[in-house]
Amino acid sequence: MAIDYGVRRRPRRRALMAAAIVVIVLGLALLFAVWATDRATRMSDARAWTVAGPPCATASAASLAASPEAPVQVETFTGVRFARAHGALRCTDIGYDDGRSDDVFPVCQFDHPGGLQVTTPRGTYGFLLKPMEAATVQVRHDVAECVVGSSMEIH
Repeated sequence: MAIDYGVRRRPRRRALMAAAIVVIVLGLALLFAVWATDRATRMSDARAWTVAGPPCATASAASLAASPEAPVQVETFTGVRFARAHGALRCTDIGYDDGRSDDVFPVCQFDHPGGLQVTTPRGTYGFLLKPMEAATVQVRHDVAECVVGSSMEIH
C-alpha cells in the first residue's frame, strides 16, 4: 500500500509540452518574418534596378571593333563578361519574377558606356549607345537585354 503524505505535484509533462509548442510557434514566426523581410528587400531591389526605356541600338562584334567606341574596359560579374568603351558601371543580382524568386540574374547599369559588348554562355551581344547615354543591361537566362537609361547615379 502506498503512503500518502498529502503533497502532490502537478505533472510537469503538460507544462513542458506547452512550453515546447510556444517555442516552436515563436521560431516559425521568426523564420517567416525573416523570409518576408528578405523577399520584400529583393522585390525593392528589383524595382530599383529595373529600367523602362527604349532598347539600345544593337551592333555586331565587327562593327563595334571598328568603331571609335570599341569596348576595351572589361569586367566580369557572375560569369557574364561586360565590355564597354568608357564610363563606370554598377552591377547586382536581382530575382526573377520582379524579385520574388530566389533564382537571380545579373543586371548592370552604365553611366555612358559608348560601345557595349556582353558575353554570356549563350552568346555575345553588342550595343552602341550615343555619347553620354546611360544604359541598363539585364541578363535573363543568359540573354542580354539593353535599355537606354539608368535608375542610379554611377560614380
